[in-house]
Amino acid sequence: MLDYTLSVAELATLRDAHRKEKKRRLADRLKAVYLLGSGWTAQKVSEALLADEDTIRNGFHLYQAGGQKQLLYWQVGGSKPYLSVGQQVTLKQHVTETLHSTCKAVGQYIQQQFQVTHAPRSVSALLGRLGFSHKKPKVVPGKADAAAQTQFIAHWETLKANLGEQDDVYFMVHPQHNTQAGYG
Repeated sequence: MLDYTLSVAELATLRDAHRKEKKRRLADRLKAVYLLGSGWTAQKVSEALLADEDTIRNGFHLYQAGGQKQLLYWQVGGSKPYLSVGQQVTLKQHVTETLHSTCKAVGQYIQQQFQVTHAPRSVSALLGRLGFSHKKPKVVPGKADAAAQTQFIAHWETLKANLGEQDDVYFMVHPQHNTQAGYG
């Protein structure tokens, strides 16, 4: 079993730092080391702070290795980008000139052009960083030909005038015309 004993001065310093710490995650780290140092077991500390025992022990090891400074060091960030700045400029120019309907399609272009594999979610994040966003186009009816419409109205008037009592007229419209807008 590891010895987690801390001196009275160390405990006082930890207690003071805990009171001043605004970030809850870091305050919990200080609290965990304080409790371990004052005689609590790792199991009891993990139950009290609702954290894993290994997380509690790792916090204490951080404190032993670098003191309070190491314990309070918290760096969050992503990895280095897979595409260089030049490749990102090339990608931005390509996406500006060519409409891709899905992130998967952009990912295939990246794979072919730069030999780098990206998941569609990563491609979406990359495109967001490059200033792009998903757009849903609006449905626009087909362009009407005014001359053809005028000709049809004249034909319809003639047809209607020559209809008998038993004659019926039916109109049909293609049901799929321009009903689904895609994303790009």
